[in-house]
Amino acid sequence: MLTKKPLKKILMLLLPAILLTGTFKAFALGKMGHQLVCQLSYDHLTPASRQKVTRLLAELPPEHRKKIAAYAKGKEGTQGDDNISFADSCLWADAIKKDKAFDAFKPWHYLNIDRDIEVITPDACQENCVTRGILFHQQHLTSASDNWQKLQALMFLGHWLGDIHQPLHISYASDLGGNRSEINSTLGKCSSMHWLWDDCLLTYPAESEQALAAHKKALLAQLSSQWQSAPVGNWQKTDVWQWATESLQIARQEDVGYCRLTGDKECKPYGSCKVTIGQDYQMKFSPVLQQRILQAAVRLNALLEQAL
Repeated sequence: MLTKKPLKKILMLLLPAILLTGTFKAFALGKMGHQLVCQLSYDHLTPASRQKVTRLLAELPPEHRKKIAAYAKGKEGTQGDDNISFADSCLWADAIKKDKAFDAFKPWHYLNIDRDIEVITPDACQENCVTRGILFHQQHLTSASDNWQKLQALMFLGHWLGDIHQPLHISYASDLGGNRSEINSTLGKCSSMHWLWDDCLLTYPAESEQALAAHKKALLAQLSSQWQSAPVGNWQKTDVWQWATESLQIARQEDVGYCRLTGDKECKPYGSCKVTIGQDYQMKFSPVLQQRILQAAVRLNALLEQAL
């Protein structure tokens, strides 16, 4: 068996309230972020590669099809639409989080490092982390002879690309990647730094199902347009260690409010002090999240073209 584990959700930029019509179901940010990464990547595949993805998705067992559909709707344990797109399939690693058969792969959603590290190298992790997960599943997507194993590699690879581009997935074990870093926020329900970057920084102020659907549709259109002028070739030349370093450098920025740098470059937690987050923060870092999601999609696109 291959991988499993939840956690994650990536980046996005908050657009002004643009009430576009649409039928997207409301879902938490992690879901929105992962789906945007994979949909953007899929839309820019060659026709031959899209056909290969479609053929692999046809191998998805009914029980896993139902898990993805139910998870996408935020109603785990229910049945749901069996029509699963590639974007939906990138939620699979989270949809199976309660399946003990995949417990060994839980650490593959993130990378924990020491607080004085500034650059991620292969020495930062030898196994069981998101960087190694990407390398493993890319290779497995190419080499697996069994279609179900190949499909698992495809779904995990799509999920890992989202995870590695979320800055707080490359961070510190002592605060659970910012899950223990409490904040005072005016941007909705989020009470921790990790939750903020997973959810509210992307979705606020959209709260209703209709508003979230319109927001997702607008983001997809905008990011697709930005792809045309993005430095795609330069982004695709880099490797997993550079992607992780990019995320770490964002997380370590003083104005992000996750940790504070000391004279010896150690990024210390704020402790009991709660960082205050408002609309100025959102205006500054939503574009950062938007670029991270676009980079994830561009890089996933290249990996799929190579591996399929």
